[in-house]
Parts: sequence; structure tokens; C-alpha cells
Amino acid sequence: MIRPIAIEAEINKADQQLIIRLSNDAELRYPLTKFPNLAHASADQQQAVTIWGGGQFLRWESVDEGISVPQLLAGVCSWAMLEGEPIHSSDTAIR
Repeated sequence: MIRPIAIEAEINKADQQLIIRLSNDAELRYPLTKFPNLAHASADQQQAVTIWGGGQFLRWESVDEGISVPQLLAGVCSWAMLEGEPIHSSDTAIR
């Protein structure tokens, strides 16, 4: 099975959402409140996303925000982590 990869990412200001489009035509949508660096960034900074690692990672260098697409898809990136509680590498194992 081929895992989907990110092919595009955008910020929808009207809905205050991060939208990640995947290679399998699916979309991941997250409220910007889960990504404070992106929520407080300028429109230019929000648009300056780099997709790297073969579509595995998204990076907004100017606001120091990075997102792992495989972790989002696997559910490893918990809401607790996104709300500011650190998760250590031993806590990220898939159970």
C-alpha cells in the first residue's frame, strides 16, 4: 500500500483552517488554533510553506513551524501536543 503524501498546503483565512491536500485526493483540515505560530503569522508567512521529504513534511521557516504528515495520518500528533503539552519520543510510539 502506498502511503499518501502532501502535495499542497494552504491556510483558509475565512474558516481559520490549515488544509493539507494529499496525493490520494484526501484533505486533512485542522483549526489554526492548533498551530499558534501559523495562526499569528502574516498572510505572506502563511503562504510560504515548503513541502519536503517527498511530501512527508511541511515547513514554514519564517514562523518556525514544522508538521509531519505521517504523524498526522497515524494519529501520533495528539491534540494534547498541539495544545502545548510536550510529548517525548517514547510517548509517540503507535500502540
